[in-house]
Order: sequence, then C-alpha cells, then structure tokens
Amino acid sequence: LTSRRRRLLTKTDYVRELKACSENIDKVSCIVGKTPKGIMTPEHICLVVLMKDFTEGSRSFVREADNIKTCLYSRCEMTIEEDKLTIVQPTPVEVVVELWVKSKKPEESFEIQGKVTGILEDFLNPVTDESHAGWEIGELPKPSQILMKLHAAESNMIILNSMITGRYRDSRGICEKEIDKIPGSPFFVCRSGRHKVHILS
Repeated sequence: LTSRRRRLLTKTDYVRELKACSENIDKVSCIVGKTPKGIMTPEHICLVVLMKDFTEGSRSFVREADNIKTCLYSRCEMTIEEDKLTIVQPTPVEVVVELWVKSKKPEESFEIQGKVTGILEDFLNPVTDESHAGWEIGELPKPSQILMKLHAAESNMIILNSMITGRYRDSRGICEKEIDKIPGSPFFVCRSGRHKVHILS
C-alpha cells in the first residue's frame, strides 16, 4: 500500500523518489533531524544531492533544484511541511595529496608524476562511472586508502613521505586540515585537489 501511494515514510523512500526526478542525479543522502547549518531540528529532512557533473561545478544543481523539489511533491504524498524539507548539494572537501617519492626508474620520473596525478583524480572522484563506484556522501577517504591505491597502481616508485590534507568551507570560512583530523559531517563529499609529487634522487 505504501509503495502504490508513494507515501514517503523512510529514508529509502525519499532517496528512491528523488533520484527518479532527474537522470542527472548520481547519489542522494537523506539526513533527518539536522539542517545544512548543523542545527538539530527533529522534524527537518535534508536531501543531499550529488549531480553527475558535480566536478564541473554547481550549474546543473542550481538549474534543476527547484524542479526536483516540485517533482518530488507532485509524485509523492508528503508527510512533512514543505518548509521542513531542504534539498542541497554536498559540501566539497578538496583533498590534496603531496608526495615525496623515489623512482625505481629515474628515466621515468616525469611519467610517474603524470600517472600519480591521474590515479588520484580518478580515485577521489565521488561520482560513479564504469570503473569506479565513487564515494558516498558523508564519506571521506582515509590516508591509508589513498596510499594503498597508489602502491597498488604504480609500482615504479617508493613513497618516502606524504601529506594529505582536506580543504572545505564552513560557517567560519575556509578550513584546511590533515584529512584524518577533519570532523565528520553527513554533508561532506570528497573532491580531488591539485596534487604535488616530488621526485627525490
């Protein structure tokens, strides 16, 4: 009965129906009881929407946000007031990896820099593609996951040292911290920054 009437009762209901409103949506997360500004409000529902072209900026979300909300209300029997439901983009956390490495093949040092940058850009892309499931909204990569990916994908280098930071904006402005010291937030999503690879002789 619930399914036939499209009455939204669970987080899964909201996620399913919102994704059906636009083919440009990649992922949706449903957060209950917390506004995007971090205010705890038990009756509030926030739908965090990751668009397929998220890495290219906010244009498609800005263009479609109102239509998505209108679509949701037209498809479903809502159980909350409209002002208690918010649809937002995730807050990007720009992950920057700085590496100091030794090349096993000195003649390939320049190629290693390009390969490592490509590996990191692919790995830190939150959007799903043919070879990558992306990152869930609210999930940030651990340093160990990033380094493990690099070790597995590029065997012609030895990582001597690394620094992995995340940069994001909150109510206080721009924050930059080591990635494993960033406080968790259900609104965060990772995004690849500009990486640096130092080849040591």
